[in-house]
Amino acid sequence: MSAQTLSIFCVLAVILTIANAAFIPLNYKNCKSVFPIKAVRVENGEISDDHAVFKRGSKPVIQIQFEATADTPSLTASVRSKMAGGSAFSNFALAADDACAAGNLTCPLTSGNDYWYSQSVTIADTYPIVNGVQVNWALSSEGKAREVCIIFLANIIE
Repeated sequence: MSAQTLSIFCVLAVILTIANAAFIPLNYKNCKSVFPIKAVRVENGEISDDHAVFKRGSKPVIQIQFEATADTPSLTASVRSKMAGGSAFSNFALAADDACAAGNLTCPLTSGNDYWYSQSVTIADTYPIVNGVQVNWALSSEGKAREVCIIFLANIIE
């Protein structure tokens, strides 16, 4: 290996390390996903007492690593939330719900391959400051099967 190739390799390794260092593991529950979930991480947020902590005006990114166990032509993302103590869910509007285009996935998905879905959400300045928001995040196929489904708790802070 030449010195120039080695230098390029080292620079790329450092960039990838820095890029991945910003993501932190997110505590979650699997809500009957068809595909096995391997990891869930968040960037531009914090973790406190097993809750994701998001600041108003921020744009956190959620990453979900999963293994496709069936060939899947496309996925649609949906996010719902429920305030602590509440009984009704509210739909959370994503900028785009096409998980392939907006979620950094190469579709169609091929059975046996691992994928990293990655999508940002905007925490509006108008959102209330609240603890214990239940967030349900799902990636569904055309047949409405929840191929990937996670639940996590979040706090919104100033």
